[in-house]
Amino acid sequence: MHTPTSAAKAAGVARSTIYRAIKTGRLSAHKLQGGNYAIYPAELGRAFQLDRFARAADEAGPDSFSFPKWDVG
Repeated sequence: MHTPTSAAKAAGVARSTIYRAIKTGRLSAHKLQGGNYAIYPAELGRAFQLDRFARAADEAGPDSFSFPKWDVG
C-alpha cells in the first residue's frame, strides 16, 4: 500500500497531483480512520502509467508483436 507521499514518489508526480487525482476520481484510494489515504500499487499504475504504456505500444507499431517459436497452431 502507498501513502500519497510514497505514491507521488513512485509515480514521479507531485503529491498535490495524487490528491487531485483522488478528489476527481482518477485515482481510487481508501480513506483511513486518521484521515490519510491508502493507495494500492496496481491502482497507482493504472492511473498514472497506462498512458505511458499505451503510447509505447502505439509507437512500436502492429508488426512489433510476434508469437514465440514454440507456439504452434
